[in-house]
Parts: sequence; C-alpha cells; structure tokens
Amino acid sequence: MYSLLDKQKRIVSKRTTTANVDRHEAVYAGISDKLSSSEWQQVYDELDADSKDKLFAILDKRRIAVNETDYGQDGVEDYAKLQKELNYFYDGFKSTIIHQLSLCLKDKNPAKMRLLDVACGDGNYSRTLAEQFGFSKIYAFDISEHQIKKARALSSSAAFDDVTFRCVDASTFHKDESFESLKGSFDVAVIPWFFSYATDKTQLAQYVESIAYMLKPNALIIGATVSISDVDKLRTGVLLNDRKFCIEFPSAENVREDGGKWVHLVGSKKFRFVEYVYTHQTYSKLFNTFGCGNVRFLGGKEYVDGKHCDKKENQLLQRLVSAKENPLHIFVSDMN
Repeated sequence: MYSLLDKQKRIVSKRTTTANVDRHEAVYAGISDKLSSSEWQQVYDELDADSKDKLFAILDKRRIAVNETDYGQDGVEDYAKLQKELNYFYDGFKSTIIHQLSLCLKDKNPAKMRLLDVACGDGNYSRTLAEQFGFSKIYAFDISEHQIKKARALSSSAAFDDVTFRCVDASTFHKDESFESLKGSFDVAVIPWFFSYATDKTQLAQYVESIAYMLKPNALIIGATVSISDVDKLRTGVLLNDRKFCIEFPSAENVREDGGKWVHLVGSKKFRFVEYVYTHQTYSKLFNTFGCGNVRFLGGKEYVDGKHCDKKENQLLQRLVSAKENPLHIFVSDMN
C-alpha cells in the first residue's frame, strides 16, 4: 500500500529522467498537482525534519523574488489563496482596522486628508479605504514589484484615480531624497504587517523613524504586527497545537527574547512567514522616541466581526485575539 508521499514520488519519477527523486521533490510535485488540503497535510506529516527544511527551501525560492518580504509571482498567487483560506483572520483584522479608523475620524473630514498605506500588497486596503472614506490622496507602497503590479491591475478603474501605487522600500523614506517632497504630509498611516519584518531593534527603530518622517505632527497610525506583552507567554497556551486556526505557532524554543525570530507556517499548504516578535514595551518606547505618540494594542473585545465572515469564523477570530499567547495584534497610535 503506497502512502501519498510514495505516490507523489512515483509521479515525479514518470516525469523526469532522474533515477533518484528526493522526498521533498515529490512533495513539491504534489503541490503543483493541486493536492487537497487534507492530502497535503498527510504528506507533510510523513516528512522528517530534514525533508521539511528542503521543502521550504524550494517553496521559498519559488515564492520569493528578492528577499523574505518580496513575493515573486508564485508567491503573490499563493498569498492570495492563503487570504481566502484564512478569511476569519484577514477579513477580521481588516474589518477591525477600518472600524478603528472610523472611530478616530468620526469628527474629521477625510476628503481633506492624505493617507499612507505601507506594505500595501495588492492594494486591498487602499481600495476599500478610497471607497469608504474618500481620502483626498492615498499613496500605497510595497517592496514587491509583483504585488504592486497586481495592485495596479486591480485598481485601474476611475474610482481609484486618487490612489498611487509605488514599489519602494518603506524603511528608508527618511534617507531617500526622492521622498523629501512628501515629508510630513500625511494625516493617516495604515501599516499592516510591516514592522514585524525588522530583524533587530536597530532596524525596527529605523522603520519607525521612516514612517514618522512622512507624517504630520497630529497624524494617526493604525496597523497590525507581531507583538506580545511578555515573550514568556508564547511558551504556553491553547493555540500552539490547534489546527483550527490554520496557523502553526512555533514552539517555545523558536523565540527566546524580545526581538526573537518567529517562523510560523500558515494555511494548509504551509506558507512560511519569517517575522520578528517585539514586546509592546519596545514598540511603545520607539513610538515615543520618534514622536509617534502612545501606541496601544487592542484588547480582544475591540475586534469586530469580519465583514465577509460567518458566525464560526468570527468566533474563531475572537478566540485567537483573546488568547494570552497570541502575538498577532492590531495597534493604534495618535500623535496628538
């Protein structure tokens, strides 16, 4: 009786003249052959640690164009599928960010305000914000050329004439003369999943300084990142082995200190994210240092139901964000 892994090996053997086919090549062929989620999980569970490392080396090469934050074309497509699979998470976080933004802007006129969208990806946030709030201008930046290409393709209608997409490194605004004309010109910054790619506290400080360079003195900052009040909380809890979340939270050994590398697998096809965990205290200190106000991380009850989520998905989100060991958070900081 052949296992799924052996079957994939046999498939590869028929397609290549190479006599010896590695286990990880067989699994990669299985991905290409569109194994179902349950089948892929079964194959993945059969792999030993060394084979899993080889598998991720192949997947990363396929998904990443330049570095760990720059998705290639395959990566963009995989990430789009991942967002659908984890709809409870992505839609829930987006809905909560928009809700918080609505609360902060209730007595203001967005039509006279400019918004900065950092790590904009395919422009999902920018399009929604343009339609819902009518900002006078939105500048959306991402380091991935493939993501920006997709963002422009999805935002080609006249409704998004006030949205500008550019492929740039948002961590160097303050060091790039081409951004001098935009210095201190933005009223709002929306920053989903940007700061968590800083590899150490020095780089995180650079990221915060770069964003601060672009904002007005009374600007509002809202986003999402990987942070926790106490790193020790990552070592225990109910989330670590629960597959309902479609997120494989790393074991305690993966993160030993504030700023530790946090490698986690997301979705049934094991999309690998390499991010860095910094404590709430570290974010608070750096935001204050660079004049970004007092950063606040939302409590579980402040997260709202996802606009496109069903009851079970919303319950799953609430369970995630209310768990003490969850490091995935939305933050708000008002520079007033």
